[in-house]
Amino acid sequence: MLKKIFVSVLLFLMVQNYLLAQDVAVSTLKIGPFKLEMPLADVEVIANKKFSEAQIKQNAANYDNWINLIKDGVAYKLGFQEIYNENENAKKQYKLSRVKCNNANAKTKSGIAIGMHKLEVFKLLDAQNLEYHYTKFYERDENGKRTGKKIFEYITIDDADASKVLTLKLENGIIVEFELAYGQDGC
Repeated sequence: MLKKIFVSVLLFLMVQNYLLAQDVAVSTLKIGPFKLEMPLADVEVIANKKFSEAQIKQNAANYDNWINLIKDGVAYKLGFQEIYNENENAKKQYKLSRVKCNNANAKTKSGIAIGMHKLEVFKLLDAQNLEYHYTKFYERDENGKRTGKKIFEYITIDDADASKVLTLKLENGIIVEFELAYGQDGC
């Protein structure tokens, strides 16, 4: 009996380690299993969770409001937007409009990953001739002048063909988070 329990616990731990060690695929179309424009019902199937209508409405109404979700040991932040419908009496429908992930195993096919330094990222992006933007924001004093203290750094990769933007958030020059959202042309 004790041997059976030991084997069961060992098997459980091996499966957990396998799931946690898997890479989280990141691209300009999806992060992990979540693709932009995915209907809410499909997201709920993947998440194995039903979100409340109030939660979705509040999320769609406020861009800074995220729905936190853990799927296969990976933390995601999800954002939705309402799908336009001419019929005002129709039930509101929603689609996935933005996804964030800061899991240590998150990376792109080209090898850009959480924990990578921005100079390595620039080399990879330049080698692939990808269009990107590097932005940094500084703290400002009460007169609006820069204090010299850097607050945020971002690398933004534009996929104009898909109207999507993959943003890499940096702290001290190191990638700490991926965010996928609609680009300038997409809605």
